[in-house]
Amino acid sequence: MTGPAVHEATARLLARSHALVEALLLEGSNPWELGEALEAAAWLKAPAPCRTGSAST
Repeated sequence: MTGPAVHEATARLLARSHALVEALLLEGSNPWELGEALEAAAWLKAPAPCRTGSAST
């Protein structure tokens, strides 16, 4: 079980990743930058055992 500090830190990280994606969309960034931001956000949301550090399939 995790404590409130872990939940708060996770929420802050997710908020930053969402803000980054929104900023990239608003400024019309290239799709590669947006894709990298989305991958980073998905990696943060994945359960710890699923985090391999590799995006290859």
